[in-house]
Amino acid sequence: MDEPFNPTFTDPVATSEDSPRMPGGPSVPSPVASYIHTFVVIVIMVCVSLMSAKTMDARRNLPNPPSPVSQYLTTLLWLWLLAALCYIGMRARKVRLVEVIGGRWKSLDDFLIDIAIAAGFWLTSALCLAGIKFALNHGKATTLNDLPEAAKSIAALIPHTPREIVLWIALSITAGLCEEFVFRGYLQRQFTALTRNAAAGIALSAIVFGVGHLYQGAQQMFIIALYGAMFGTLAFFRKSTRPGMMAHAWQDTLSGLALSLLLPHAGK
Repeated sequence: MDEPFNPTFTDPVATSEDSPRMPGGPSVPSPVASYIHTFVVIVIMVCVSLMSAKTMDARRNLPNPPSPVSQYLTTLLWLWLLAALCYIGMRARKVRLVEVIGGRWKSLDDFLIDIAIAAGFWLTSALCLAGIKFALNHGKATTLNDLPEAAKSIAALIPHTPREIVLWIALSITAGLCEEFVFRGYLQRQFTALTRNAAAGIALSAIVFGVGHLYQGAQQMFIIALYGAMFGTLAFFRKSTRPGMMAHAWQDTLSGLALSLLLPHAGK
């Protein structure tokens, strides 16, 4: 008789012989930091998210919103500080960064495979999210005239000038690297070790990811949480955050540039 499927996570790089084991099943990952450290990280993230939501509300209510450059620079600094905070907790446990990211590329083929996986994931997830948004809008597709309303939550962040576009690309790459490391590497590993269940680890890290985007509104936060679950599933099956980092950076870069190009023509 076949054993029932048990969605536990096995990390061939970071799992040791001393890792706890599920009865009759594979080993689950050991924590990469103390749970007190993780609690502090989550509290700080929630506080920053609440402050960001308040700041964005204030920017939206201004008749002439200022350049988003200062917001870009502040977010860049925050993302790197958040990643550094998680890394500090890992080093206290003597866990290497490469173990959480998912090893290193051993050949050019490995690199190209990750690019192909990232591209396929990006296209597939984009179609899934489009379907979810379509359903949430009660079957009404978003048109060019709807863009100002659809982009209202992040309108103050959309790049327009060459300098803003360059900084937006830098911010998108940073978000891909840092957020995937923090949410799909550090947090997903911690939640999986805590619950001893990979599905719970993916779900909990996705929820925290959605809460981190509170400034975009409730509906968008829900969609982003689902997006985070997709990234978490990718990291689980690939045993690496690298394809997710690529896809995340592409998505953020292209979405910002697309809105920058389309918004001036909306309503015409």
